[in-house]
Amino acid sequence: LNRWSPSPTPSPPPLPLPPLPLPPSPSLLPLPPSPSPPPPPPKPPPAPQSSPDIPCGFDFTANRTLLKGAIENEWCFQFGGQPSTAYDLMNAAECEGFYIDPIVAPEDPVNYAFDCSAGCRPCAYIQGNDGKYGCRNQPC
Repeated sequence: LNRWSPSPTPSPPPLPLPPLPLPPSPSLLPLPPSPSPPPPPPKPPPAPQSSPDIPCGFDFTANRTLLKGAIENEWCFQFGGQPSTAYDLMNAAECEGFYIDPIVAPEDPVNYAFDCSAGCRPCAYIQGNDGKYGCRNQPC
């Protein structure tokens, strides 16, 4: 007997699978839309402009008492004590609580609005040319 029997033929090797498709390269993908830049911050309001007749702006008019200068003959020197060679805190505090408006007589004093349109000055307790401290129109 022939113990030799035909051996089965080996099966052929499996066919290779086709390669899987690769995702597109990031460099080939369309870019997402870029976000819009933020709007610029709002511009601050312009600083108040001082004219030659309105030194130091108007900031001093809110916290001081009005002296009606050229209309009612009220002036800084009438307040803050007598001029002195020594600086006096009490006199300074009294003096610097006032401002003058108008400095020059307006065309229509009866209807003047006390809006510094005829010039205004804060009062300041300062040393004058005579070396004495007193209540004077503040030079700005």
